Amino acid sequence: MNAIDIANKIAANIAYNKVFSRYEKKDYHLDGFLNDYFFYQNKMPRTLITFKSKFSSLQGYYYENNSSDKLVVIAHGFHSVSDDFLPYIYEFYQNGYSVFSYDATGSGLSSSKSMYGLVIFDVDLDYCLKFIKSNKQFKNKKIYLFGHSMGGYACLANLYRHHNIKAVATVSAPNDGGKLIMEKGNQFAGELANIGQNFIEEKQNTYFEDYLKDNAVRGINRTSCPILIAHSPIDFVVDFVFQSAYSHFKEFTNKNVKFYLATGNNMEHTNILYSHEAVSYQKEIKSQLKALKKEKGKAFNESDIISFFNNVDRVKYSEINHQLFDKILKIFAEAK
Repeated sequence: MNAIDIANKIAANIAYNKVFSRYEKKDYHLDGFLNDYFFYQNKMPRTLITFKSKFSSLQGYYYENNSSDKLVVIAHGFHSVSDDFLPYIYEFYQNGYSVFSYDATGSGLSSSKSMYGLVIFDVDLDYCLKFIKSNKQFKNKKIYLFGHSMGGYACLANLYRHHNIKAVATVSAPNDGGKLIMEKGNQFAGELANIGQNFIEEKQNTYFEDYLKDNAVRGINRTSCPILIAHSPIDFVVDFVFQSAYSHFKEFTNKNVKFYLATGNNMEHTNILYSHEAVSYQKEIKSQLKALKKEKGKAFNESDIISFFNNVDRVKYSEINHQLFDKILKIFAEAK
C-alpha cells in the first residue's frame, strides 16, 4: 500500500467514525416533546437494567405493568434514544402492556464512543432479546416488538433468529441496514459517499459478520406472526419506493403482514409517529421560535429557548398518531 492509499484509508476511517460517533440525548428543556421520564415518573414505574451487547453495555428501561403477561420491546432508530418514545411507551402501558426499551450502542446512557454502523441496531436487539429470554424476571412473558426506522429494521430482521415473537409493528423501517449506506449515497451518508464502497464493506464485515445477512424480508418470511409495516409515501430518509421494508412486499411469503400508509401532513420519516394536530402545532411552534431568533439577533441564546419552550403545550406537541397506534394494538391482538 503506497502513501496515497494509506492517506485515503486514514481519511476514510475518520469520515466513517465521524458519521457514527456517539449520539447524546437532547436536553428536554430545548424542545417541546415529552421526551424525559420526568414527565411520567408519577404515571408509571421504571426500573433501570443494564445488559451487554456485542460492543457495549446497554442501558435498558423496564416499565412493569403488574397485571400483564405481555411485554413490548421497543427499538429506537439512528440519532434517537429510548426516551424519545415515552409517549408510545405510556400508551402501551395504559393499554395493559409492560414495556422494555433501551438506548442503542453509542446512544444516550449506553456505552461506546461509536455506533459502528447501521447494522448495530440489529445486533443490539438480538442481544436484548437474548437477555430477556435468559432473565427470570421476564419468564412467561409474551414478547411483542415495536421499532422506528433502524429500530424497525432490527425488529423485522430479528424474526429470523427469534421465533418466540408474538407480533411486530414497525414504522419507517428500511429493508437492509447493511446496504442502506451505499444506497443512500450523498443523500443519507454525506461524507461516507466519498470514501469508497470497498472501505465501507470491509468495515462492516469486520464489525458485523453474519449480521450482514439479515434483512426485513428474510425475517418476515421466517415467521407467520402478525406484522404491521407503516411507512410514508414521501419519506425522504428511508425511501419508500427503493429502500423501505414496505417496498419489498411482493417478496413476502408471510400471509399475516398488514400495511399502514401515512396520509395528510404527518407523512415524513418521523412525524408519522404524531397526530395531524401535533405535527401542525410543531410547525407553528418552530415558526414562532424562528421569528423570535430573528427578532433577538445576536442576543438570542439558550436561555431564550428554554423560556420559549416553557410556554409550549407539551401534551399537544407530543400527541401520538392514534390512528397508527390503534392499528398496532389491533395487530398485537391478532397474535396467538
